[in-house]
Amino acid sequence: MKHFLLTLRLPLLLLPALIAGCGTFNLGNVHPQVNKTPEQQQLDTLTCKDQANLAVNSAGREAGDFLLGFTIVGAPVAYEMDKAKERQVFAECMHARGYVVTPANGAAPTPSAAAATSPAPVTPVPGADQLALALPPGFALKALPDNLKNAGAALYAVNRTLDIGMSVMPVPHEGVTDLTAFAWTKKAAQVDRLTDGASSEVARLEVGGRNAVRYSVTGTFKNLKITYVTTLIEGHDLIVIVNAWAGATNAQQQMTVLESLAAAVSGIS
Repeated sequence: MKHFLLTLRLPLLLLPALIAGCGTFNLGNVHPQVNKTPEQQQLDTLTCKDQANLAVNSAGREAGDFLLGFTIVGAPVAYEMDKAKERQVFAECMHARGYVVTPANGAAPTPSAAAATSPAPVTPVPGADQLALALPPGFALKALPDNLKNAGAALYAVNRTLDIGMSVMPVPHEGVTDLTAFAWTKKAAQVDRLTDGASSEVARLEVGGRNAVRYSVTGTFKNLKITYVTTLIEGHDLIVIVNAWAGATNAQQQMTVLESLAAAVSGIS
C-alpha cells in the first residue's frame, strides 16, 4: 500500500524517464527515495535529464553525429549511440544522488542487446596513421571522442577562442573515379541530415599541390545552427575529408580560417 501511495505522489519518478530527441525514448526507471520529498526527487530527475541531454549535444558530439550521418545507414547508428549515451549519463547522475535506476525493460541489458546499440569497429584506413596537422596558432590537437573515432576520423582539433572545430577523415581512394561527383554525394547526405540545409556549389581547387574540392553546408542539427566547410583532398591511395565547423553566425566572420584549415594536413599518401 505504501508503494501504491508513493506512486500517486511521484508519477514522474515511477513512470519511465523520457527525453525527446529524434523520437521519445525511455531513459530508465527511477525508484524513489523515502528520505527525499517529491519535489526534491523531481528536481534531481530534471537535473539529470539535463545533464544527459547536454552530453549528446555538445559541439564535439554534434559534429560526430553529423559525420556518422555522411551515409543514410549511419543515421540510425548515430541515434542509437546518442540514446545509449543519454541513458548512461542519466543513470550515473541519479546513482550519484542515491537513486536506483533500472533499464527501461526492467532487466539488465544482455550482451547481444548492448552490442546492437554499438557501432561496428571501424577498420583503420591504410596510410591514415601518417596524417599530421600543422595547426595555426590558437588550435590544439585533441584526443578523438568516441563518436568521431567511430565515424572514421583520424584527427580532431579545436580553437576555443574562435569556437571552431575540425576533423580529418581519410577514406580509401579505390573505387572513387570522380572527386567532384564523390563530393556531391557527400554534400547531399549532409544537407539531408540537417533541417533547412543549404549548400554552396562544389568548387575545384588545389591544396598543397593536390587536386581538391570544397563546399559548405549550413543548417540546423539538434537545435544548433552550424556551418560546415568540407574540403576533399585527393591523394594516390587516400581521399582526405577535412571538416571545419562553427556556429553559422560565427562562421560568416571566420570563413577564411575555416577554409585555410585543409592546408594544415600533411602525410597524404
